[in-house]
Amino acid sequence: MDLLLGEHARICSPGGWLELLETDWEPRDGGEGAALWSEYLQQLCVARGCNPSAIFELVPSIEAAGFTDVRRLMVQLPLGSWGGAIGAQARRIIFGAWEALRGPMLESEIITSEEFDRVLLMLDTELDERPMWLCLIVYL
Repeated sequence: MDLLLGEHARICSPGGWLELLETDWEPRDGGEGAALWSEYLQQLCVARGCNPSAIFELVPSIEAAGFTDVRRLMVQLPLGSWGGAIGAQARRIIFGAWEALRGPMLESEIITSEEFDRVLLMLDTELDERPMWLCLIVYL
Protein backbone atom coordinates (compact mmCIF):
# COMPACT_ATOMS: atom_id res chain seq x y z
CA MET A 1 0.00 0.00 0.00
CA ASP A 2 2.85 2.39 0.82
CA LEU A 3 4.30 2.01 -2.69
CA LEU A 4 0.88 2.73 -4.21
CA LEU A 5 0.35 5.80 -2.02
CA GLY A 6 3.83 7.08 -2.84
CA GLU A 7 3.11 6.76 -6.55
CA HIS A 8 -0.16 8.66 -6.11
CA ALA A 9 1.71 11.44 -4.31
CA ARG A 10 4.37 11.52 -7.06
CA ILE A 11 1.88 11.97 -9.91
CA CYS A 12 -0.58 14.24 -8.08
CA SER A 13 -0.42 17.85 -9.24
CA PRO A 14 0.77 20.42 -6.67
CA GLY A 15 -2.28 21.38 -4.64
CA GLY A 16 -4.08 18.23 -5.81
CA TRP A 17 -5.68 15.68 -3.53
CA LEU A 18 -6.25 12.00 -3.08
CA GLU A 19 -9.60 10.39 -2.36
CA LEU A 20 -9.75 6.77 -1.22
CA LEU A 21 -12.88 4.74 -0.56
CA GLU A 22 -12.31 1.51 1.35
CA THR A 23 -14.46 -1.17 2.94
CA ASP A 24 -13.86 -4.45 4.73
CA TRP A 25 -16.94 -5.96 2.99
CA GLU A 26 -18.41 -7.20 6.28
CA PRO A 27 -22.17 -6.74 6.76
CA ARG A 28 -23.04 -5.01 10.04
CA ASP A 29 -26.03 -5.69 12.34
CA GLY A 30 -26.87 -8.96 10.61
CA GLY A 31 -27.74 -12.36 11.96
CA GLU A 32 -26.14 -15.78 11.73
CA GLY A 33 -25.49 -15.53 7.99
CA ALA A 34 -23.69 -12.20 8.38
CA ALA A 35 -21.60 -13.59 11.23
CA LEU A 36 -20.61 -16.65 9.19
CA TRP A 37 -19.81 -14.49 6.16
CA SER A 38 -17.61 -12.22 8.28
CA GLU A 39 -15.79 -15.25 9.65
CA TYR A 40 -15.16 -16.59 6.14
CA LEU A 41 -13.93 -13.17 4.98
CA GLN A 42 -11.46 -13.09 7.88
CA GLN A 43 -10.22 -16.56 6.97
CA LEU A 44 -9.75 -15.52 3.34
CA CYS A 45 -7.73 -12.51 4.41
CA VAL A 46 -5.50 -14.66 6.61
CA ALA A 47 -5.03 -17.14 3.74
CA ARG A 48 -4.06 -14.28 1.42
CA GLY A 49 -1.82 -12.53 3.96
CA CYS A 50 -3.82 -9.34 4.25
CA ASN A 51 -5.16 -7.44 7.22
CA PRO A 52 -8.69 -6.13 6.58
CA SER A 53 -8.64 -3.89 9.65
CA ALA A 54 -5.70 -1.94 8.18
CA ILE A 55 -8.18 0.08 6.11
CA PHE A 56 -9.31 1.81 9.30
CA GLU A 57 -5.82 3.16 10.03
CA LEU A 58 -4.44 4.55 6.75
CA VAL A 59 -3.91 8.17 7.85
CA PRO A 60 -0.23 7.67 8.90
CA SER A 61 0.57 5.86 5.64
CA ILE A 62 -1.12 8.54 3.55
CA GLU A 63 0.75 11.29 5.41
CA ALA A 64 4.06 9.39 5.10
CA ALA A 65 3.50 9.34 1.33
CA GLY A 66 3.53 13.15 1.37
CA PHE A 67 -0.14 14.14 1.63
CA THR A 68 -1.18 16.71 4.22
CA ASP A 69 -4.45 17.58 5.96
CA VAL A 70 -5.67 13.99 5.66
CA ARG A 71 -9.19 13.35 6.90
CA ARG A 72 -11.01 10.08 7.47
CA LEU A 73 -14.79 9.76 7.33
CA MET A 74 -16.74 6.64 8.21
CA VAL A 75 -20.03 6.20 6.38
CA GLN A 76 -22.75 3.63 7.00
CA LEU A 77 -23.99 2.35 3.65
CA PRO A 78 -27.45 0.79 3.98
CA LEU A 79 -27.89 -2.65 2.46
CA GLY A 80 -31.39 -3.47 1.30
CA SER A 81 -34.68 -1.75 0.52
CA TRP A 82 -34.92 -0.20 4.01
CA GLY A 83 -32.20 2.19 2.77
CA GLY A 84 -34.26 3.40 -0.19
CA ALA A 85 -32.79 3.51 -3.69
CA ILE A 86 -29.22 3.69 -2.35
CA GLY A 87 -29.74 0.65 -0.13
CA ALA A 88 -31.34 -1.38 -2.92
CA GLN A 89 -28.52 -0.53 -5.35
CA ALA A 90 -25.86 -1.21 -2.70
CA ARG A 91 -27.40 -4.63 -2.03
CA ARG A 92 -27.11 -5.58 -5.71
CA ILE A 93 -23.52 -4.33 -5.96
CA ILE A 94 -22.37 -5.93 -2.71
CA PHE A 95 -23.95 -9.28 -3.57
CA GLY A 96 -22.10 -9.21 -6.87
CA ALA A 97 -18.84 -8.52 -5.05
CA TRP A 98 -19.53 -11.24 -2.49
CA GLU A 99 -20.35 -13.72 -5.26
CA ALA A 100 -17.02 -12.85 -6.91
CA LEU A 101 -15.29 -14.20 -3.79
CA ARG A 102 -16.56 -17.72 -4.50
CA GLY A 103 -13.44 -18.67 -6.49
CA PRO A 104 -10.89 -17.37 -3.99
CA MET A 105 -12.76 -18.94 -1.07
CA LEU A 106 -13.04 -22.31 -2.81
CA GLU A 107 -9.40 -22.21 -3.94
CA SER A 108 -8.30 -21.46 -0.37
CA GLU A 109 -10.51 -24.34 0.84
CA ILE A 110 -12.24 -22.05 3.33
CA ILE A 111 -15.72 -23.11 2.33
CA THR A 112 -17.46 -25.60 0.05
CA SER A 113 -19.58 -24.45 -2.85
CA GLU A 114 -22.70 -25.73 -1.06
CA GLU A 115 -21.84 -23.84 2.14
CA PHE A 116 -21.07 -20.71 0.11
CA ASP A 117 -24.54 -20.86 -1.48
CA ARG A 118 -26.17 -21.56 1.90
CA VAL A 119 -24.50 -18.58 3.59
CA LEU A 120 -25.33 -16.19 0.74
CA LEU A 121 -28.97 -17.37 0.90
CA MET A 122 -28.95 -16.73 4.65
CA LEU A 123 -27.56 -13.23 4.02
CA ASP A 124 -30.19 -12.57 1.37
CA THR A 125 -32.95 -13.58 3.79
CA GLU A 126 -31.45 -11.50 6.61
CA LEU A 127 -31.35 -8.43 4.35
CA ASP A 128 -35.11 -8.80 3.88
CA GLU A 129 -35.71 -9.19 7.62
CA ARG A 130 -33.48 -6.56 9.23
CA PRO A 131 -31.62 -3.34 8.46
CA MET A 132 -27.98 -4.13 7.73
CA TRP A 133 -25.20 -1.88 6.53
CA LEU A 134 -21.65 -1.81 5.29
CA CYS A 135 -18.93 0.42 6.71
CA LEU A 136 -17.25 2.66 4.13
CA ILE A 137 -14.09 4.54 5.03
CA VAL A 138 -13.38 7.65 2.97
CA TYR A 139 -9.98 9.30 3.10
CA LEU A 140 -9.67 12.87 1.77
